[in-house]
Amino acid sequence: MDSRRQEVFEEFESDFRLLLAKYNELKEKLAETERKLNEKNEDLMAAHKEILEWRNNYNRLQVAKSLSVTREERDVAYRKISNLMRKIDNCLVLLNE
Repeated sequence: MDSRRQEVFEEFESDFRLLLAKYNELKEKLAETERKLNEKNEDLMAAHKEILEWRNNYNRLQVAKSLSVTREERDVAYRKISNLMRKIDNCLVLLNE
């Protein structure tokens, strides 16, 4: 009976060592996975920051472009708007008759 008990104890000890080794292996894999996740999050945040910077640059470019209209283009636009206003006024006069 003592030899059977010894065998069970040795088998338990062997299984426990295997379990402990597997636990340590999984713990290392978890640490590596967490490190990779942190790197990916940092990359994602950097990319997001870059996207925001590009969006701001694009918005500034649009504003600058809208302000860089030439005098001639502004005069043409003003004439078109004035012409449209006259047409609208004429239509209102016709509607009131």
